[in-house]
Amino acid sequence: MVTVAGALHIAYMVKDSFHGSSVTLVGRSWIKLKHLAKDTLLIAATMCLALSGCGTSPVKNNTSVNDNEPSSFETVQSKGGGSSSSFENADVLEISMAERNDSDEDWIRGFIELENDSKTDISSVQVKIAYKDKDGNVVDESYSASDFGVPAGKSAYLPFDILLSDGQTGDSVESIEAASYEYTTDKFYYSIDLVEKTVESHARNAGDAKAFDRKNVLSFEYEEVGTQSSGEHVIEVEAENNGEEPLIQVEAQIALFDEDGNVLGKGYTGTEELLVPGGKVTMTSLTPVPSGAEVASYGVFSYATKTAEPDGDGFNYYTVYLNTEVANGSMID
Repeated sequence: MVTVAGALHIAYMVKDSFHGSSVTLVGRSWIKLKHLAKDTLLIAATMCLALSGCGTSPVKNNTSVNDNEPSSFETVQSKGGGSSSSFENADVLEISMAERNDSDEDWIRGFIELENDSKTDISSVQVKIAYKDKDGNVVDESYSASDFGVPAGKSAYLPFDILLSDGQTGDSVESIEAASYEYTTDKFYYSIDLVEKTVESHARNAGDAKAFDRKNVLSFEYEEVGTQSSGEHVIEVEAENNGEEPLIQVEAQIALFDEDGNVLGKGYTGTEELLVPGGKVTMTSLTPVPSGAEVASYGVFSYATKTAEPDGDGFNYYTVYLNTEVANGSMID
């Protein structure tokens, strides 16, 4: 067993790849960040590169997704938009409170539910959450994000977690509402302001299909542990290096679904253990899910690899998106 990658990047989501150009921490202190890293692994204030297209092809549990060949996006059975920039057309999500826990005096956590009313899969979803008192005044804010997003006609649950500002308690928060949200489609980025009823949009680059063919070198097998008393669903993920180069770092993102294809959660896992060609490594994914949720299927939908030296394009780090079959490279330390 190796150290989980939740410790690698759980404090933030990244923009345009796992290692984007902008990082915004959620919270107002290192203490808040520590709580977030421990309990949600998911919340941050920057957008990831789009991951549109969320179809699944379930296979039996504990079998290789692609028989030791480079992966495509498939799920394992569990044991247990358009270019319009008008607000009316771009506002595709119904966002509501699904679960709230005020067990700590100044700490609120729970889940919001996002329902995609459109016919377009959306990804890289980030929601700005406003915490209001009984008079409707905003007393605090936080962010919740998922780069897997919400398939068309489906729902997704996003965890939220906030250590309230000094002087605020859970009792002083009367309501929790979405103030704005962002998402991407395969061609466009949208930012929706639910207070001002405005929208901003621009074209985007979805990624490199040719790089995907070269850099999709991992295959995966799974062993499901189940949902723990903490509310986290635990899955052991075994990655095999089918490429020709040693990998010095591997990160993976896994999506969990209910029997209707709604997204119950998204988790991270990874390792810095050397993964030689033909070698295998086991990682642990811890994904917060709503109370009473029944996980029906799950699967890695994107992963990142790092090599010791850059390739011919000058990159040593690639993020591979299995659900859109594109990849993006970068150079990192």
